[in-house]
Parts: sequence; C-alpha cells; structure tokens
Amino acid sequence: MAFKDAKQNEGKTETIAALGDEIRLLSQKAYSTLDQEAQEMLALQHFYKNVSAEMRCRLMHKNCQIISEAVELVERYEEVLGRSGQGVGAQIRGVTNTNSGERSYETNPVHEETYDQFTSAIKRIEQRLDKLESTMGGRISGRSCYRCGSTNHFIRECPIKENRRGMEQKNLRPSHK
Repeated sequence: MAFKDAKQNEGKTETIAALGDEIRLLSQKAYSTLDQEAQEMLALQHFYKNVSAEMRCRLMHKNCQIISEAVELVERYEEVLGRSGQGVGAQIRGVTNTNSGERSYETNPVHEETYDQFTSAIKRIEQRLDKLESTMGGRISGRSCYRCGSTNHFIRECPIKENRRGMEQKNLRPSHK
C-alpha cells in the first residue's frame, strides 16, 4: 500500500533520486523483518515498476544490485537523453478519441470550406436523384420494346423475336431432295 502512495506522489517535478530514496525508506518500513540485502532487492523491484519499460530494460541489462546504482544510472541516461516526455521525439504519436458529432477540423477555415463544399454537392446530387426518380415513376418511362411496344422488356428479351427466329429458321432450312 505504501508503494502505491509513492507512485501516486511521483510528480513531474520529483527527481529520480527523491523517488529512489522514498522507495528505499518505504521498503525499510514495510520489510523491517528482512535483512538489508532483501530490502534493497525489493526496493529495486519497486523502483523498476516506476520507470519506463525502456529504462527498466537498460537497468536490467546493467545488472543493478541496489537502488542507488539504478538511480545513478537513470540520472546519467536522463542527462544524455533528457527526461522522458521532453525533447525531440519524446512523444511519437498522440491519439485522441472524439465523439462522432465533433469535428476536429472546424477550427481550420480551409477544412471547413471543403466540408461545406462536400455537403452542398451531396445535397445537389440528392435533389437531382429525387427529381429523376419522380419523373421516372419507379419504372423505365418512355422506353419500350421496339418490336412489340411493351414497357415490360426490351427488344433483346422480346418473346415475339423468339417466335420470329423460330419461323425464320424453319424457312431457311435447306430442303433435302
């Protein structure tokens, strides 16, 4: 429980050294029945939980035995690389969730113009479609079969055409004499 408080108290202004000292003191209080070496090992494990995964890997690679070694190593890395969250490339990608009703580009007038152009174009297309559908009446108006005049089919599906073909084929057959 005390270690959770240490993690919650860790602020952006708290130094790694202060965090290490606080974890060491809390581990001494929490594990007073254990020897010094076991307390240091447990404190080091809790310290690992409070640093980034990348830093944790570096500390494990250097095989730190006590928390003061780990604190010193983290401070050296921070001098060279800068504190995590600072400097160039500290934050690679940021993602935010927005409600479906929100438009994040409303503040940019260029994007707002483009959006308005798209919405007006869509409205014009919908109006044209409604007009076409109303004049067509849900069927193909004004179009009919050229052979029989029916509006139910076109000439390629005309039943009269099939009948004529059959008759033409009968007439075109050579006679066997």
